[in-house]
Amino acid sequence: MTLRSRITTIVVVSVITLLIWLVAEGRTRDSETFPGRVQFVVAAGDSTADFTVSPAQIPVQVSVSGPASAIREARTRLRSESLRIEVTAEHGRRELNNLTDLVAKLPSIRALGVEIVSIDPTDVVLDVEERVPRQATIRPLLPAETRVEDLTVDPLHATIYVLRPDLRNLPDPPLVEAIVDPDDLSALEPGGEHTVNATLRLAGDASLSSGATIDPPSAAVRFRLLGSLRQTTVDTVRVMVVTAPEDLGAFKVSVEDKLLDNVEIEADPETIDLIESGMNVFAVVYLKRDDLEKRIASKQVAFLIALDIDGPGRWVQIVGGQSQLPPVNLTIETVPTATSQP
Repeated sequence: MTLRSRITTIVVVSVITLLIWLVAEGRTRDSETFPGRVQFVVAAGDSTADFTVSPAQIPVQVSVSGPASAIREARTRLRSESLRIEVTAEHGRRELNNLTDLVAKLPSIRALGVEIVSIDPTDVVLDVEERVPRQATIRPLLPAETRVEDLTVDPLHATIYVLRPDLRNLPDPPLVEAIVDPDDLSALEPGGEHTVNATLRLAGDASLSSGATIDPPSAAVRFRLLGSLRQTTVDTVRVMVVTAPEDLGAFKVSVEDKLLDNVEIEADPETIDLIESGMNVFAVVYLKRDDLEKRIASKQVAFLIALDIDGPGRWVQIVGGQSQLPPVNLTIETVPTATSQP
């Protein structure tokens, strides 16, 4: 036999051997159990509403039988892909009592050429909940001590997807807040135009279940930063009465309480530092000529001001705004005019 004939014979024998092995493997049935995941989704086209399924996915043990090559392919496929089971789009709880049959009927499983022997667990209870969309107005919310101008938010509205049982907890009309993180403000320079990304949340004390979502989840808040405010408590604030110079000699004004105790104030950080270092804060009561002539018994503080020996006064605000300025009790007397002596 020539060398060429020998080579031909070896090739033919090898091919026949390989074909015999492939046929034998295809006919030899095996069985194996390996882990997988089953995912539950609402059937597409059942409804135009939005639904959520809980649990959305569960781990399972899949027992299969079939050709060894098909089992290997099934094991590889289920490492990276979930078995998708569709449920009808209907709000409520339901029980799936035979995952084994449901998985066995999946086209993707049939294409693998394996038989599903069992799925463990084979029973599962699902909660299918409808999510209802509601449009909400977006309101920007910055830290209380931040002063800004030209405050805007984009977009103006968001859509809240609420589980139907939560509709009773949703305010009417719905309102969401664009929460600006204080850390995002700390690096901004006062006086400039700024835009920060703010997370959206339902306004007030209303709370929704974890299935509720807001779309979009964030909004752009734009503003011109004037500066931040800090708060502190001043132990004593002296009351200062101010009137027109021409009225000073005609009336005598006595203040019943010359000091206000434990006044909560707010101002820019530099002013607060000076006050905490000893700068005095005064509560100014302004009396008009009409107030003096009527001899009013009390008058609300007009404003607060921080004063030092040198330098101009500094703006100070009582916490809570103008409406929180206290009244001061007064005694107003007319000063007798001196009689000329001959």
